Amino acid sequence: MSYNGTVRCGYCYQTGHNARTCPEKADAHKRRYNQYTDAANATSDTEEADRYAYHAQSEREKYERMTKTCIVTGEKLKRKQTAGASLKKMKCSYCGKRGHTRRTCQNLKNDYEVYKYMSRVARRNFLKQYNETGAGIGSLVTVETWNHGATGDLEYAERKIMGMITEINWGAIDCNNHSDAGVFFSKTNYQLGGGRPGYRGGIDATSLCTLTNAVRSGVPAGRNNLQVYPSGSASLPPAGWMDDYRAVREVFDPKQDRPWFYEYGNDEDAEAARKALGIERCAYPDVARGY
Repeated sequence: MSYNGTVRCGYCYQTGHNARTCPEKADAHKRRYNQYTDAANATSDTEEADRYAYHAQSEREKYERMTKTCIVTGEKLKRKQTAGASLKKMKCSYCGKRGHTRRTCQNLKNDYEVYKYMSRVARRNFLKQYNETGAGIGSLVTVETWNHGATGDLEYAERKIMGMITEINWGAIDCNNHSDAGVFFSKTNYQLGGGRPGYRGGIDATSLCTLTNAVRSGVPAGRNNLQVYPSGSASLPPAGWMDDYRAVREVFDPKQDRPWFYEYGNDEDAEAARKALGIERCAYPDVARGY
């Protein structure tokens, strides 16, 4: 609005209306809609036709929001109809398909079920292998590394440090982290007495793979020459562990789209999970991706 109170359009710069109600702008949306629609019908390339159709739908929604009139029939639209048109062609931020949002995406829900199924299998295999080690909490371990000693004030040299397994991060074990993930935590005698370890004075988290190799061979294993003296009985996982998994937002980052593994991967375990659950790789096979 100018200093004398006259409304001036920011699109055509004429007075008497603003850009939101500008007839020239509405005509431009309609013209581009027709151009994109004609282009989509003229091409034989499916992906190209989808792109033109997407842009045509975008121009249609803008025109109908401005005029509250159907761009095809010219009839007046109700408010719910213009709002519904936007959702119909909305692009999902997870799978890229149109017509729904990430919150209602069936592909996301299916992928989470596949994740839980594979994690259940991974945990079952983890527990079977771990039970064979007999290395429960309280088992003694030693590592041989270059360090300044447990206190951190000794000469830097290669020496052996002794400690004890004090914790197992059961919650971190899933289909993405199982045999090779460091989930066994140990503390040195110095730490158990309340001391804080110096540089490389502690014991790194140990994976099931390294733990198993050390127990089976009876000799140091892994890059830190881990040696294990099993207590004789493996520790039990917490109650409900087999069915307690991370939330979907923690498994699938809300800021990231669908992982390649779930959309295109041919992993045998994932295929077996889908078959067992009776779900397809894509829940919207007839819907084109948005651009």
